[in-house]
Amino acid sequence: MTRVGCCGKASVFVKASAFLFLFAFGLLLLGFGTPQWSARGGQSEGLWERCTGSMCVSTLDDPLGDEGWFQTVQGLVTIGLILATIGVILTFIIMCDADRTHKKAIRIAAIVHAFVPAGLILSGVFVYWIRGEIYFAVFYLGFSWGITLTAVFVLVVAGILLAVDTDSKHLEECKEDPST
Repeated sequence: MTRVGCCGKASVFVKASAFLFLFAFGLLLLGFGTPQWSARGGQSEGLWERCTGSMCVSTLDDPLGDEGWFQTVQGLVTIGLILATIGVILTFIIMCDADRTHKKAIRIAAIVHAFVPAGLILSGVFVYWIRGEIYFAVFYLGFSWGITLTAVFVLVVAGILLAVDTDSKHLEECKEDPST
C-alpha cells in the first residue's frame, strides 16, 4: 500500500496559499517586533519600542504610547497577527488533510482569516501613516511599516487562491451531484 505524503493530494492552489500564509506570517512577525516603523530626528520607532542609537525604550513609557491613535494601531495589528496565525493553521489543516477537508466551513474560515486580518492590518498601517504625518513635523516611514504592508498584499493573494480552490471544489461537487 503506497501512501501519499503530507500535502500530496492538496491542490496547487492550497499549497501555494499555505506557502503565502506562512510567508505573510513571517513578514508580520518581523514588522510587529522590530522598531523600524518610522524614523525621525535620529530615532527609529516601532509599535513597541522607540530607539535612539543603541538605547531603546518601551512605547508604554513614551508620550506617544498614551495617544489613542497609536494604541489603535497596536490593537489592529495585534488582532490581525492573531487572526493571520489562525489562518496559517487552518490552511495547513486543509493542505495536510486534503481528503477530509472538502468541508466548506473550514475552507471559508481560512478565507476569512486571510481577508479580515489583511483589512485590520491595512487599517492600522494607514492610520499610522496618516497620523504620523500629522503628529510629527519630520516623519519617514520605515522598513517594518513596509514589510507589514507587504504582508497585507500577500494575505490577500493567499485568500484569493483559497477562494478559487474552494470554488473549483464546489464546481466538482456540482458535476458529481447535479442536485446541489
